[in-house]
Amino acid sequence: MPPPLDSVESPSVKATYVFHKGSPKPVPVRSVREALTIISSPEYKKKCGRMVLQTSEAEAEKVLEKLRVLDLSDDEQSDDGFKPPFPILSTMDLNVFSQALRVPDFDTCKKLICENLNYVINLNTDRPTILHQGMRANAFHLAAKIGFIDLMKHILKILVDIRKLSDLYKCNHPVSMAHTSNHLIVSFLTTPDKMGNIPSAIARKADETQTFDFLNALIHCLDKKNPIEVPPCEDFYELIELSNVVNKN
Repeated sequence: MPPPLDSVESPSVKATYVFHKGSPKPVPVRSVREALTIISSPEYKKKCGRMVLQTSEAEAEKVLEKLRVLDLSDDEQSDDGFKPPFPILSTMDLNVFSQALRVPDFDTCKKLICENLNYVINLNTDRPTILHQGMRANAFHLAAKIGFIDLMKHILKILVDIRKLSDLYKCNHPVSMAHTSNHLIVSFLTTPDKMGNIPSAIARKADETQTFDFLNALIHCLDKKNPIEVPPCEDFYELIELSNVVNKN
């Protein structure tokens, strides 16, 4: 039986904790995978739950305390007092982005993503934003169907830049954000739509051969045993045309 999390004393060993703004204290869990399941639950989604990796509960408590004392004006607060990094988008807003994607209009898509990351990532759940509710389709599903590789590369470049991602999330915890980065990369590449098709399968069925090859190559760069805890291999960064590898745990 593995030792309790509280018995780990080595400063080099980090434990995984989850919490939301209403939590009395951080809750230790056994793995990042378990943490991701918890923060995806209805309660944690509603209260913007977060996962952190820290050497002790005291360190995790410091992170929670920072979340509690966020300086928010009344008109910026959600029901539980937490301010998401970007405003929540309406269905009409998402439709504008979807239309630009389908054109495809890269400059408009890039501009909208820069203004609000929620166009592609639901920051309350750390999941790809659903742009087509009926098909449960996110940006990668729609882009794969029309061979919009440039948009997919742009999104992936945001995801692998831990420093930029931390700024966007307003979360100054690189190790935790590195896991969020890996989780989002895996989600974009492997999440199926309502028909059970992941983006690479959609590209193949649409005869977008170049896009299929691109997505398939990216998937092969993921760690087979634990893609969420281990960053993609070096080839991944070459495929998205990024010379500097920035996703390092």
